[in-house]
Amino acid sequence: MFAVADTVKDTSRAAIGDLHALGIRTVILSGDNSHTAAAIATAVGIDEARGDQLPDDKLAAVTTLAADGAVVGMVGDGLGHRYRNR
Repeated sequence: MFAVADTVKDTSRAAIGDLHALGIRTVILSGDNSHTAAAIATAVGIDEARGDQLPDDKLAAVTTLAADGAVVGMVGDGLGHRYRNR
């Protein structure tokens, strides 16, 4: 078996720590498999991980979070144009 993974930057850990200090709950919505998403979340300190997410799955998750009254901010790629146009 051969595996390759990106390294987690210290600035990512710090950013998540800063968000938590402000009382903000963090969620990762990743196209990577669930095990990889969970490993990344653990390494960075993210509260919840959801893997195997297609763009429409991510949109549904963001829409549900927003409908539940959460103020949602997003960082990343692949979804912004879809959500912005809704």
